[in-house]
Amino acid sequence: MLSIMLIKKRGYVVETAATGHQAIDKLAAFAPHVIISDITMPGMDGFEMMGQMRTVSPSPFRAIALSGRDFSGPQRDGSGYDAHLTKPVDFEELFVTIDRLIEVDGGQDGSSN
Repeated sequence: MLSIMLIKKRGYVVETAATGHQAIDKLAAFAPHVIISDITMPGMDGFEMMGQMRTVSPSPFRAIALSGRDFSGPQRDGSGYDAHLTKPVDFEELFVTIDRLIEVDGGQDGSSN
């Protein structure tokens, strides 16, 4: 599991969800700048979740997919994710990726899910 404490220590506001359905439900009350999600989750996979989130989100966001598999090449096209990282997570790479995605959006403070 992703270490929430390490992310909070970097100053990000963090909201968590155990399933894709919970994450989608939280979008109305929590407008994240960056979402970090697994691909394999109970109930729906990350690709389905991301497709729904992109449709219903009241505000734009960036998304990072985490997976034990490498999703390079055509599998990434149209996935709804802006970046893909392979587990086990290298936290320095994760933080660089978060910072890069936030910078692309004009230097907003980051929030993670």
